[in-house]
Amino acid sequence: MNTDFWRGKRCWLVGASSGIGAACARALADAGARVAISARDQAALDALLAELPQGTAEASSAHLAVAVDVRSDTAVASAWERVHGVWGGVDLLLYLAGNYLPARSWDLDVGRAQDILDINYLGALRAVSCVLPGFLAAGAGHIALTSSVAGLRGLPKSLYYGPSKAALTHLAEILRLDLESRGVRIQVIHPGFVATPSRHRTTLPCLTFSSRRRRRNCCCAGWNARPSRSIFRRPLRAAFTGCAACPTPGTSPSFAAPPVSRRPGGGRPRSTRLDCRGVFVAKEIRPWP
Repeated sequence: MNTDFWRGKRCWLVGASSGIGAACARALADAGARVAISARDQAALDALLAELPQGTAEASSAHLAVAVDVRSDTAVASAWERVHGVWGGVDLLLYLAGNYLPARSWDLDVGRAQDILDINYLGALRAVSCVLPGFLAAGAGHIALTSSVAGLRGLPKSLYYGPSKAALTHLAEILRLDLESRGVRIQVIHPGFVATPSRHRTTLPCLTFSSRRRRRNCCCAGWNARPSRSIFRRPLRAAFTGCAACPTPGTSPSFAAPPVSRRPGGGRPRSTRLDCRGVFVAKEIRPWP
C-alpha cells in the first residue's frame, strides 16, 4: 500500500469485525491510517482493536471500536456521532456489512428477504447519509461499497443475497453520477468467493475460496489505483461483466457443466452452445494455484 497516501487518513469501516473488513482494517492501520471499526460484536471489535498498531497518533484517537447495528437508524447515527466527535469527520467510508442466507425460489420468505436487504443495502444508505453532508461541504471524500459478483448476475441459492447486492451496485453507480463532479469519490467492490466466516453457508461444491489477505490486497490496490469498480479474479471479471451485458437466459453463469450432445454416429461430444456459462465453468471450477 501507498503509506504516504494513507498516513493520517481517517477511515470508518462498517462491518469490520471479521473477514475482509478485519483484513482491510489491519492493512490500513499498517499503512498509517486512523481506523474506526464498527460491527455488532463489541468483543470482536475490541480484540481487533488491540491488534492494530497505534502509530504516532495519540492512543485514545488513533483507532476506534464503535459497536453498531446497521439495521437501526438510531444506532448508525449514534456510531457516527461518536466517530465524528473524536475525529471531526472521516476521509473514507468503507461499507462491508453483509449477511448471506442460502435460499432457492421455493423457499421464499419475505421476512428473511427484508432482513438481508436491511443489512446489505439499507445499512449502506444509513452510513452514507451520515458522512455525505460533510463530504459535500468539504468538496472531498471517498465512499467504497462492498457488493459482490452475485450483484452482477443471478446465482444459485442467492434469492435474498443477490438482489440486495445488485441494489448496492446500482446505488454506487448513481452516487458516482451525482457526486464525483462535486469531489466525492465513489467505488463499488465486487469480491469473488472469499474464505470468510460465512462461507460455510455456501454449499456449491465447485467453488474455490480466496484468502482474506488476497482480497484485502485487491481492495487496497483498487483504492490507490482509483477505479470506480473493482471485480476480483480476471476470469470472474470477464464472465460476470459479459453476462451483465447479455441479459438472456442462455448467457447466465452456471455452476453445472454446459449441456453436451454427440455428433451423429458417435464421436467426441460437443457443446450445444458457446456462451458465458461455459467460460465461467471452465475458468472457475479448476483449483487455483
